[in-house]
Amino acid sequence: MAGVAHDGLARAVRPVHTCLDGDTFFATASGTHEHRPTLLELTLLMEAGADCVTRAIAHAVLVAHSTDRTADGGGAWRSSRDAFPSAVAAT
Repeated sequence: MAGVAHDGLARAVRPVHTCLDGDTFFATASGTHEHRPTLLELTLLMEAGADCVTRAIAHAVLVAHSTDRTADGGGAWRSSRDAFPSAVAAT
């Protein structure tokens, strides 16, 4: 599942998996269920996992606010919501 989360990341971020971004996903399993999913069930689960990551990134971009980092020597980072307000209004 953690591996398929990277598929969702690749759908939403360009370029993805560069040497400088540090993208990491973790997955855990409790092992409490004895149900062994069919190949179709597993495929649908992985597709849903990738979709969740893609949607979470898109949502984060739309709700993020601009920052002003001039106090620590950085510049202002303009958010997508400030750069493209009509995209936020449409959601």
